Amino acid sequence: MNAHHPTWGGIGTKADREAEQLLEITNEQGLEATTEEGKSTWTRNDQSSVIDLTFVSSSLLDRLIQCERADDIEHASDHFPVRTVLDIETPATAQQMRRNWNATDNQRLVKKIEESLHARDLSQGDIQQIEAECKELLEAVQSAIEDSTPWAKPSAWSNPDFDEACKATVNVVRRLRRRHTRTKDPYDWMCYSEARNRKTRLIKKTLSRAHRRRVQQVIEDGPQDMWRLAKWARNRDGAYEKGITPSLKIQDPQIPGAIAETIEQKAEAFRTAFFPQPPPADLSDIITVRMRN
Repeated sequence: MNAHHPTWGGIGTKADREAEQLLEITNEQGLEATTEEGKSTWTRNDQSSVIDLTFVSSSLLDRLIQCERADDIEHASDHFPVRTVLDIETPATAQQMRRNWNATDNQRLVKKIEESLHARDLSQGDIQQIEAECKELLEAVQSAIEDSTPWAKPSAWSNPDFDEACKATVNVVRRLRRRHTRTKDPYDWMCYSEARNRKTRLIKKTLSRAHRRRVQQVIEDGPQDMWRLAKWARNRDGAYEKGITPSLKIQDPQIPGAIAETIEQKAEAFRTAFFPQPPPADLSDIITVRMRN
């Protein structure tokens, strides 16, 4: 919001008419400004301003832990991201641990297996000997995997097509961004801008190439994988898979400002909102009638 006001711009900031109107609207809606006062959220060369604003509802204001400019996040923009932390506990879906097979040290894996296995002649072996040998083989492979393959660290924002070259160029852009923020030197800004543009082109090209390769593979595998691709496209944000409902404000006059956070509380909140207790029926217009036996 390109509006300026001392509430978020700090002492000496001239209030705009649009900012006054914005404050009137937020007051009517019960919203409170939590933007750091005087901490610029937009900067370009020697210019800076506080125009990226954060508002929270009155019911969440007491749960606000932190609202600050996130300088540690690379955003490839002249607008700084803002980190907002609220004291709300959302039940997290337990994720099954898996190995990051792409990061396997193949030489270490093979070496570990070779060191653990010993050739034996089982041509005359009985069932127990063969079972023991198979068990030893499985244990050797499992031990080699644990020694050579790290655990994956899944994230809702992870992308398997985001390769090492993309990660490296992101790190370069972050480093140049921090240097320009520290020095404000025009040359540093030029270096940062060029690196940022290269990063954007590289990531776009990499992800486009990977997407075309995946679609081509699906076409070659047949109709079944085509349906899987369509399902992935619908659920790629993960919202349906996670099955997480955000915290709900309970509409109960006896408990003003209450928040439903657990699954049971959310279910009860939905039941109260969509299936309220019906009022007692009005029977005053029904004439009393005696039925004959």
